[in-house]
Amino acid sequence: MKKIIFAIPFFLIGLFATTNVAAQSPEPMNKDTAQIEKQITVVDAADLPEAITRALESDAYTDWSIEKAEKIQMASVVKYRIALINGENRKTVVFDHDGNPMD
Repeated sequence: MKKIIFAIPFFLIGLFATTNVAAQSPEPMNKDTAQIEKQITVVDAADLPEAITRALESDAYTDWSIEKAEKIQMASVVKYRIALINGENRKTVVFDHDGNPMD
């Protein structure tokens, strides 16, 4: 009987402790890891930054024409994805805002 009376307070403490933990609302593990939104905007070739226009006028892209241009922005990073066409051939290149090719 003494063992039961001794165990009852520990049982009650355990019961209230688990009930209190379950009642708390969960919070995100890390508020700084919020999902970064990616924005893609179709851009007219005439509205591309001058640095990218100069890069596309280089010898590497002499026979290529712009089929489609997109501005991609994620947080503070801006890049431009350019779809090029040369007859039956197509390729896509990506530049940063300064006209440097990106992988």
